[in-house]
Amino acid sequence: MQNIHFSGSVQGAKLSFLSQPSLSFKVGEVVEGQVLQALSSTTVMIQLKNTVIEARTEIPLQVGALARFEVVSTEGEIRLKRLPSLTKPESLLVQALQNLKGNTRPVSEIYRAFSQLTNLPEAIQKRLPDLSVLNQFMQGVDVLSGEQLKALIESSGVIFENKLKRHILKADSDSRDAQDLEKERAKIFQSDLKGTLLKIKSRLQEQSLLDLLVQHKIKPEALIEAIETLLSEVTTQQLQSKLEQTVQLFLPFFWKGLKDGRMIFRQSKGEASLPLEKRHCFCSVHLELEKAGKITAQVQMISGQFHLQLVSENTHFATLLRERLDALKAQFNKAGLKWGDLSVRHQQEIDFELDVTDGIDIKV
Repeated sequence: MQNIHFSGSVQGAKLSFLSQPSLSFKVGEVVEGQVLQALSSTTVMIQLKNTVIEARTEIPLQVGALARFEVVSTEGEIRLKRLPSLTKPESLLVQALQNLKGNTRPVSEIYRAFSQLTNLPEAIQKRLPDLSVLNQFMQGVDVLSGEQLKALIESSGVIFENKLKRHILKADSDSRDAQDLEKERAKIFQSDLKGTLLKIKSRLQEQSLLDLLVQHKIKPEALIEAIETLLSEVTTQQLQSKLEQTVQLFLPFFWKGLKDGRMIFRQSKGEASLPLEKRHCFCSVHLELEKAGKITAQVQMISGQFHLQLVSENTHFATLLRERLDALKAQFNKAGLKWGDLSVRHQQEIDFELDVTDGIDIKV
């Protein structure tokens, strides 16, 4: 049984799990817990990282209240120090994050907006060549490679303003003529999703182009709305990146049968200088499929060894995944990767928002 030690300003309390959970803590990490039930004056049921544990504590913890703890030690037993409650500005920040998370649009709406812009008559596409550029941001997941994923990340729109800022700062001391600098700036717009959308939106103000749309019985406001849908999604990820001090990206590649999806990549703080085989890396994949429902895959790489837990809302799908674990192990072996714990379980209901948010969040 794994032990956790909670300490307050004076007293401490040793907490132990009812069962062995697959939780990992790092010194300096701040975790939030909610007291679900008081079993006695010294025992509570508390939820940490989406796992419910039975805790024996000497610290007064109110049922229903959220408490914040800092991990101060992980050797022997895990020690957590209670932190002060959130100040008002911090509370407003948390509320802002919650509002942003509810502002993301369903994949079907995003796909519809892309289709609306990329399936216009040929005459309009000739007048708006930037429309064809949008196709490079629409990749099928079946042909997506590592290099393509890297390119999509760099062109996702989230770092568009940073690229422009670097260009402007560089231009101040650049000896090249104005024409060369203009070509470089145009390339930044053309190779970035947000830049391309802004260019198209600007062109849609031209009267001659508006007349052409009317001739083809296309409402200009419908195209503007499609552009705003995509820009809003990129901007939401930019704001969440700023508020959560992470890098969150919107990548519009599509998967038939996928209703929604998210990938989150993380690496333990302070390990960037270590060799890859000694780092603790984590990847969380959230998928909502039309037929199978919600599925999560939690992948951890610890000291060069991969550990995987698959969770499915669909009992039948969980059984199929479990039956294919040997094939997955064979793929790990074929790739020359070391694997450790590989497991599959069924869960009645999966809540993607309960996952932690540190890392790179990729909206699929």
